[in-house]
Amino acid sequence: MVIALQACPTAPAIAEEVYVSGTIGLEYSSDFDGGPVIGRFGLELQADTRPYDWLTLVGIARLQVDFADKLEPGQPNQHNRWPASRRLLLGDEGEIELRELYADMTIDDIFIRLGKQQIVWGQADGLKVLDVVNPQSFREFILDDFDSSRTPLWSMSAQVPFGDVIAEFVWIPDNSFDDIPAPDAYFGVRSPLLLLPPVPGKNLVVEEAQRPGRFFADADYGVALTALVGNWDLSFNYLYQYNNLPQFLYAEDETTLTVSPEYTRTHMIGGSFSTSLGDFIIRGELAWFTNRSFTVARTAEPTGSVLTGELSYVLGLDYSGISDTFISVQLFQSFVQDHVPGMIRDATETNMTFYVRRTFNSDLSKIELRDVTNLGRGDGFVELSAEHELSDNITIGARVVVFYGDQFGLIGQYRSKDFFGINLEFGL
Repeated sequence: MVIALQACPTAPAIAEEVYVSGTIGLEYSSDFDGGPVIGRFGLELQADTRPYDWLTLVGIARLQVDFADKLEPGQPNQHNRWPASRRLLLGDEGEIELRELYADMTIDDIFIRLGKQQIVWGQADGLKVLDVVNPQSFREFILDDFDSSRTPLWSMSAQVPFGDVIAEFVWIPDNSFDDIPAPDAYFGVRSPLLLLPPVPGKNLVVEEAQRPGRFFADADYGVALTALVGNWDLSFNYLYQYNNLPQFLYAEDETTLTVSPEYTRTHMIGGSFSTSLGDFIIRGELAWFTNRSFTVARTAEPTGSVLTGELSYVLGLDYSGISDTFISVQLFQSFVQDHVPGMIRDATETNMTFYVRRTFNSDLSKIELRDVTNLGRGDGFVELSAEHELSDNITIGARVVVFYGDQFGLIGQYRSKDFFGINLEFGL
């Protein structure tokens, strides 16, 4: 869609066209007992224009109404978000969100993006290693696409070439953090790996986290260096940020258990690599984090959590040598620097992901199978989905998601939350 704008004769020359595109989505999902999980109407619009050769303006807004009201029951308080990044809530079921609004500027060889945006580091799928610059919404656990579940932040990124190396500098004054579902939400957190259980017979009080608010002192800063060396895409990444998940501190008296979330600073140092070998792509990411929070049994540590370092990596292998088929396998591992007595998680966590996509009918139809499994606890989920393009701008799809394994695991905590659904998307 193109909207023509008439320039004022006395004003500097501006673009005469604003390009507008968008999608309308309808989705209904149900659990296996017939109860609604998602009943959503969504509208997303994008507008962009180029008033000058060196300047492009882009805006993306999203309206969603979920009549089931199971993913975020009622109205979330949004205290975890910077005021300028909060959604406009429409009753209990609806919301309007400015997803992105930024200006792209090219000055000589320097590229600058200024505004509300997503900054994506790494290529891992399903689980994250380097992709921690933007916080994430977990209202659909980890089932939603990263592009949709990331929280865009008001920030500035600048890409500056130095010979064969491109340096990206990042400054983020937007102190927004992960959206964690409330306990009564469909994907509310129940695993002791994140939250310790209530004490029987005592009132549970969860205080509001004190979100950092100093514009410069509490901002996030980062740099990423990328280069092509031979046939290898390499990167070095550094980020100084607040952890997107808070540390939960516990205190107890005779009648009450009080939980106080607290956001903590971390340094992240890491890098990535990828290369192609015929029909194969080999890729990997590595990241070291300081001051990560882990839950500990309160018999060993009264506050219920400790801060320590964590090393994470992923190795991925992608294969496209079969006609109309793509296969990907990933191994994720993380290691705790100091595994103290009573820590709920193991010293080493290992996850495997498997993904296969098969297309048919000249790519008009596709089937996808995804499995994510924790090898230590044996919990995970399987998602099977299918999609077909009815026309150039109409797509219909269906999916089924089944959780399995240890009910105390990060994924197994949802083993009674299996669901299936259908969706319809219209392009504008």
